[in-house]
Amino acid sequence: MSTSTSRRPGRFVAGLVGTLAIASAGLLGATAAQAAPGNIDSSTDGSITVHKHLETGATTGANPDGSGSVAGKAVEGVEFTIYQLNYNGAPIDLTQFNDWNALSQVTLDADCNVTAPTGYSRGATVTTSTTDANGEITYPTGATRTAFAVCETDASGAQVDGAPTSIVQAASPFVISVPMPYNDEWIYNVHAYPKNSNAGIVKDVTSQPAGQLGIGSTVKFPVTTDIPTVAQGDDITSYIVRDVLDDRLSPVAVDSVTVDGTAVDPSYYTVKVNPNDAQDLRVVFTQAGLDWLETQGGKKVVTTFSGVVATLGDGVIPNTATLFVNDPTGDSDTNPGPGVPSNEVKTNWGDLLIQKSDADNDKLLSGATFEVYAADPAYVAAGQTCTSTTTTGGPISVGVAPNAQTTFTTDANGVVTIAGLFVSDSTNAPVNATQRCYVIKETAAPAGYTLPADPFTAVTVKTGVSSTFDIDVENTKQSVPELPLTGAAGQSIMLIGGGAILAIGIALVVMRRRRLAAEQ
Repeated sequence: MSTSTSRRPGRFVAGLVGTLAIASAGLLGATAAQAAPGNIDSSTDGSITVHKHLETGATTGANPDGSGSVAGKAVEGVEFTIYQLNYNGAPIDLTQFNDWNALSQVTLDADCNVTAPTGYSRGATVTTSTTDANGEITYPTGATRTAFAVCETDASGAQVDGAPTSIVQAASPFVISVPMPYNDEWIYNVHAYPKNSNAGIVKDVTSQPAGQLGIGSTVKFPVTTDIPTVAQGDDITSYIVRDVLDDRLSPVAVDSVTVDGTAVDPSYYTVKVNPNDAQDLRVVFTQAGLDWLETQGGKKVVTTFSGVVATLGDGVIPNTATLFVNDPTGDSDTNPGPGVPSNEVKTNWGDLLIQKSDADNDKLLSGATFEVYAADPAYVAAGQTCTSTTTTGGPISVGVAPNAQTTFTTDANGVVTIAGLFVSDSTNAPVNATQRCYVIKETAAPAGYTLPADPFTAVTVKTGVSSTFDIDVENTKQSVPELPLTGAAGQSIMLIGGGAILAIGIALVVMRRRRLAAEQ
């Protein structure tokens, strides 16, 4: 992550070791009468090397002849523009007495325009280059003996250790001459060490706790921001951490502000809510807080924002915070500047649709009640269906108070919607998982139906709104005693009895016929 910053006058992290080195060497106080350890050589090739490193607050060990070392890390990808410095409309010629006379008094604005003294002006662009992996750019000046104005013009591509970083403010413009006096000699390969202080911002999502898995739960977003290291005499003039939270999070709040895990003195900052947008929160450090921050250079502020998940929407709730250092627009209700944006984080939620039906005829049933529990394990491999009915913790509460509930009942259409359950986030493993496992427990069946032998059922909740039922839970009817009927068993008895009577009648007829035959 990186950002461009506007270049404006000011002394914040001027850290201009090159200028200080020039001053200590005598250029800023030198005249032809004071200087000149021997005549200037008009044939030796010269160069300018700009070294870009982060401010550490320590005195630099680097020198304008390139000797020594710099404590701060090298910054790659910072653009510098070198301009010709003119005197009376022509490029300065340092082989001429008069061109030296007021050189030490030249002052520059943020765009390298000369503000004083009269007669000096910014000339044409000589070169525009970006620092390499060592934080360096080198411009060969040849045998020309002249002076230049140097400005940092773009820090949007800044990197430290190969990773993007955010530069708080461009280093102060400076004048550099070739040659320049140093250690009683003229040096022709001149090195300058303008420094920056970076202030990065990283957003996170706190792992969702076991008791906060349903809509109505609180989501927390820690925002970690760098405290710039400022050079002696420089100031942090403003420090603001701002977060505009998604409308589905309501209410929202600032939970804490810490440095090194210790709560920051509440008098050091103010929490403000934008009167035009209740979702827009900002932590603004007071003057006492700014003074204190200047003593904490290199440490990090952790500002934790939070919001209650009130509605599901599409299930994906994004969030980005912004840091404003030495940028008072960050405290504006209506027109804040771009600041330094954080990475985007997301928290993912999904609903659960349960259908209740008759196992015999698939007719839908109202009046069944369910609870939902976190499953163990909570996640299975991508594309697989959750099967575990092992639960963890108690029944999950879903809904914003006072409408939160832990028991859910099928309606007249045999359907119950559990409005939102946590699935995953973009920070904690498994990052941005598209589904999570839960377990539902049927606690009461509709009248006339039985509870399943095992009332626990594994379910898979996916990010977003369900378009079809996630699970169909069947019930069977209760059994009842058998009734005596004129059919069935009774009819069989009658048939058996009738057969017996018929057999007896046949036997009597046979016996009668035999008797009649005997009498004849």
